[in-house]
Amino acid sequence: MFSLSSLPSPPTIGSGKTLLIHIAKGARGGQLTHKAVFPDRDGVLTRERPDYVKTPEELEILPGIGPPLQYLRKHGFRLVVVTNQSVVGRGLATHDEMVRIHEKLQSELMRMGCMVDAIY
Repeated sequence: MFSLSSLPSPPTIGSGKTLLIHIAKGARGGQLTHKAVFPDRDGVLTRERPDYVKTPEELEILPGIGPPLQYLRKHGFRLVVVTNQSVVGRGLATHDEMVRIHEKLQSELMRMGCMVDAIY
């Protein structure tokens, strides 16, 4: 059975924030079926902006993010980015603009060798 103690230590990402790790156990005798990491987008994977990220051009991946994400993938973790985008609710960006921003995020991370499983 998997345990967090089997990893050397929780990796830090971006501005030094430690990732939250959520482990889902399956119904088959408590066997682990999936391991997933749920990092926040802004301030963890990307630079936070006081005026919000409203376009793909404003999205800036934090330096050094690749190795910790590669480490997690190497150890079998899925990567699910979570983000609360009030910029859409405030009318500063549209849903379609968020899709393009997240496409850029996925593309930049993939270029670093880090596949994203989902963005919510």
